[in-house]
Amino acid sequence: MKILFIRGNILKDSEGNVIKLQGITQDITSLKNTEQELRMKNLELERINSDLSTFAYVASHDLNEPLRKIRTLCRR
Repeated sequence: MKILFIRGNILKDSEGNVIKLQGITQDITSLKNTEQELRMKNLELERINSDLSTFAYVASHDLNEPLRKIRTLCRR
């Protein structure tokens, strides 16, 4: 399947009759495929960042717990 970008103009005379059609067609299949791959990689990156954020939160909480215990024991 090909994806095409088509742009054109219709030239008319003073009476409104069509005298000429001109245009250009460009194959943008590879561009669209690259855009789709980029969207998929962005979704994967968002998922990985979310996982990393969750891990950082849990690790931070777990690493602070011994400090909280020490503070509590020092206060007693």
